[in-house]
Amino acid sequence: MFANFLRLIARRPSGDYQQAFVAEVEVVPRQSRNRRLERLLFWGWITILSKCAATFWLIETYQLPFNGWWVAAPSLGAAAVCSWLYRPNR
Repeated sequence: MFANFLRLIARRPSGDYQQAFVAEVEVVPRQSRNRRLERLLFWGWITILSKCAATFWLIETYQLPFNGWWVAAPSLGAAAVCSWLYRPNR
């Protein structure tokens, strides 16, 4: 009774009613995490952060005429892109 009443109010043809139901559900299993690659990313970040710290220290110590961010920013940006591309929960 209510289904016919709602169809009368909404003025939808009966074909739309059948298309509103979910026909199929596909469950995609999660990708397993690669521990070896995660360790490589971790040590890569440690290496890049150490390099950036050493760069800032050397520029300050030897009073070089450029900003350390010219060296650090591209390295940090590339590391961020690599870490973003490795998303195990896709």
